[in-house]
Amino acid sequence: MTATRTQVAEESRTWRDVVHAHQGYSKEWGCDCVGFIRAVGVAVGALHLDKLTSEVARYNGYSRHTNPKLMRAGLEEFLVPIPVATATVGDILWIKIAKSPRHLGIITEPGIIIHSDLLVGKVIEHGIVSSRVSTVIGAFKYPDIEEVQ
Repeated sequence: MTATRTQVAEESRTWRDVVHAHQGYSKEWGCDCVGFIRAVGVAVGALHLDKLTSEVARYNGYSRHTNPKLMRAGLEEFLVPIPVATATVGDILWIKIAKSPRHLGIITEPGIIIHSDLLVGKVIEHGIVSSRVSTVIGAFKYPDIEEVQ
């Protein structure tokens, strides 16, 4: 099944106010930024993960102290890298926080991102302010996303 970018944005917004939980990926128990990306993609059919595959197991149990090389490897294994300049609604941004590339969010509309924020304690949506734009270090799309023609 191929998902549309609108479906990704709409599904991601149903996660607003879900509590932040390290390694979580459900609305009931909470999610972190990785679990949020995973759950939204699976919900709309843009990402297909089998809980038992060795590829998924390799990245389970990740630390709160992000390993940028491991994170990049996981992102590149399950998502499709794209140029940051071409990222649009439904795409995923990889963001550097406190000098470390360790955070992810979904673009819901031009200039707007939704993500699970540890400091706020829940999934929030807000504008990407110019000071944060410079911290976007990568962009990805789901593998089964409909391309805009």
